[in-house]
Amino acid sequence: MKLSPKSNYILSTSFIILFSFLFIFLIKTGFEKQKIDLNKTKKITSIVEHCGIDFHQNSKGQKQNVFYIKLKGLDEKIGVYRLSKKYDELLNSINKGDTITAYYFGKINTTENVNIDLVQIDKNKKVLLDKYEYEKKGSSLIYIGFGALIAIGVILYYSRKNYLKTIKKPKTAVNRRSKK
Repeated sequence: MKLSPKSNYILSTSFIILFSFLFIFLIKTGFEKQKIDLNKTKKITSIVEHCGIDFHQNSKGQKQNVFYIKLKGLDEKIGVYRLSKKYDELLNSINKGDTITAYYFGKINTTENVNIDLVQIDKNKKVLLDKYEYEKKGSSLIYIGFGALIAIGVILYYSRKNYLKTIKKPKTAVNRRSKK
């Protein structure tokens, strides 16, 4: 069944507008990850039971290497993911038996083996993992969201332009004669 140009335009425009809410959600999430108040995160000061590189399996089953720490008194591993995969300074500065303070957000998805919402790590009043790194990840969501919304705007503009071409048929000499 072939849709009329009007039905096709309305359907595709509705789909694009609904799809844009995904990008608005990305922008909202990105802004929420900016300027984190450490007083609003979970905080634990404890002894490191073990730390290292482990894989993080997300809810979709994808695996990626992350730095993790397991603290005494905490029933989950907390960690950080870096696109660069460079964890050497964390591996060299945190050892089994060290007392550290970790700021993190609680685990939302129980199927993940490592909670990668670790915001900051302090050891002996020195910041080993700065919250700025976590906040920077949020800014990438904002850029992706705004870029996608701009692309959607362009798509909507050209979709509307093409639709208007289909409904505005120029009058030809044959059409003018038949109306007389």
